[in-house]
Amino acid sequence: PADETGAWAGLSGKISGFKNVCEITAPSETSEALAIAVALREAVEFGHTPAALVTADRTLARRVSAELERFGIIADDSGGTPLDQTPPAALFSLMLGLAFDTPDPASLLSLLQHPLTSLGRDRKSARRGAEVIDLQFLRGEVLPLQPDAILALLRSPNKQTVKNGRDWKWSHRFEPHEIETAAELSLALGGALEPLRTLQSSELVSVAEASLASVRAFEAIGLDAETGLARLYGGEAGEKFAELLRALCALDGNFRFSPAEWPAVFRAFMSGQSVKPRHGSDPRVFIWGALEARLQQVETVVLGGLNET
Repeated sequence: PADETGAWAGLSGKISGFKNVCEITAPSETSEALAIAVALREAVEFGHTPAALVTADRTLARRVSAELERFGIIADDSGGTPLDQTPPAALFSLMLGLAFDTPDPASLLSLLQHPLTSLGRDRKSARRGAEVIDLQFLRGEVLPLQPDAILALLRSPNKQTVKNGRDWKWSHRFEPHEIETAAELSLALGGALEPLRTLQSSELVSVAEASLASVRAFEAIGLDAETGLARLYGGEAGEKFAELLRALCALDGNFRFSPAEWPAVFRAFMSGQSVKPRHGSDPRVFIWGALEARLQQVETVVLGGLNET
């Protein structure tokens, strides 16, 4: 009963079942995830396996999973990773935000520096071009440009304007060929977003029409000069995202909407989907939800996310 809840704190030394139970009060969510990861790692190191984290907090589960990877342990997470938090989906969302929402330097730079952004070049060249654009256009008061003006410049870039940037504050850091790389990257980004600009000129669109235009833009942004689209659609996350895009491109129906609503419509289709690794996880470490944990037995159990808020 609620009146007796406080008495539980003194029972650990009186009940034999609590002999090997300890409590950790973490000062932050990051510390909590690290403490759990260390406990699971110790269970693996000293042979107290199988070991499992049981929590209903998916955010905590993802934090612990990331911390375990630092120790070389890939936990078998039954909940998987939400599809919208995978690299391909993140790049797709950044692309839609840049095309349909109010642009800002942060979102533009996030897209240009995303690990899957290549824009038809090798990754190293694309990364360097993004650095030039960042320093010359998006920092300090180098140019009196508002975010929409920056985006307009990238959509309709002028090579001479970019070359003239050598007279600006950061020009001493770049060689002429790097300035040219930034100009080419700007041109490539403008071309990649063209299908979405064409889509915006329509009054109403279907899911299939919006998806086809978005896929063309997405693949133009993720196209790598060395590996093609292999990195964009590689791994479990890439395959799962490609499966979703194929389904949306083939979707038939009378549902039509304004192009400006497409980012929200896409998020609705993607919500609730997760990516679960098919293989490669450690058979000694698990992450379970409260319901499925009732049916399992392990040597070491960590109960996480027990805060009542």
